[in-house]
Amino acid sequence: MKKTILFSILLLAILHTNGQDTLAGWNFSGTNPDAVVDVYSDLNSDVLLKTENPQRTVNFLKTGIDNGNDKCAETTGWHNGNGTKYWQIEFVSLGFKNLKLSSVQRSCEMHFGPKNFKVQYRIDCCDTLWHDIQGSEIKDTSNWQMGVINNLDLPEECDNKELPVKIRWIMTSNLDINNNIVTMMGMSRIDNIFITGEKITGKTKGISSAKAIVYPNPSTNILNLEFNNKSIVQIFDLSGKLIKDYGYLSTNSIDITNLYNGIYIIKFIQNKKINTQRFVKM
Repeated sequence: MKKTILFSILLLAILHTNGQDTLAGWNFSGTNPDAVVDVYSDLNSDVLLKTENPQRTVNFLKTGIDNGNDKCAETTGWHNGNGTKYWQIEFVSLGFKNLKLSSVQRSCEMHFGPKNFKVQYRIDCCDTLWHDIQGSEIKDTSNWQMGVINNLDLPEECDNKELPVKIRWIMTSNLDINNNIVTMMGMSRIDNIFITGEKITGKTKGISSAKAIVYPNPSTNILNLEFNNKSIVQIFDLSGKLIKDYGYLSTNSIDITNLYNGIYIIKFIQNKKINTQRFVKM
């Protein structure tokens, strides 16, 4: 994992308040921040932050809310995005209840980004509709002081889910922070995203993951795959951008020759069971 175990333990201890544990958190700290979760429970070690409609490259160069070496996520391309363009995360909540969401957003101070967002949720694979979360309307400015969500209660429907819970921050107008129309260069930034919850006492069912083996790792051309059943296979980069969607894959290898050298996430989906692994293209 990209963060040391010690760092994760310390940060989890800081965030464990009022009986709440962190299921997934992004604070983009360290020397090479990326879209992969920074703080996590056992079931959320490789979940990603990404943008949608369309997926866009996310950079992590700008200073975040905590200043110092901490960064934030930033991307452009929000023009004509009312009701269609959004930030998104997903996580597994199995074994947790009373979930809460925290995050902070802002616009760039030069390339003015969207002003209005709201937060929605849906349960992966069993829900095709997005649902509004009450009290989640956001108005961004050119600083970190306004676009704040602090321990927002998530609906009870999100509790104790084996299937991924998806959360998105979606544009609700085409206005930028100065009440003009958002341009292609308009930038939105997001930081300090945390999902917390209370552990459910007593027995809970174990997670059903899609079993898969990837080798050789690193690889230069052919990546061999071993899995139990026919699977949907997808490859993402560390910014959360979908690089390749193979659909239902019945072969036992894929050709990665055309990928740029670097680290990637490969995702297997088998009958609503999910497995994600990292591999290195050299």
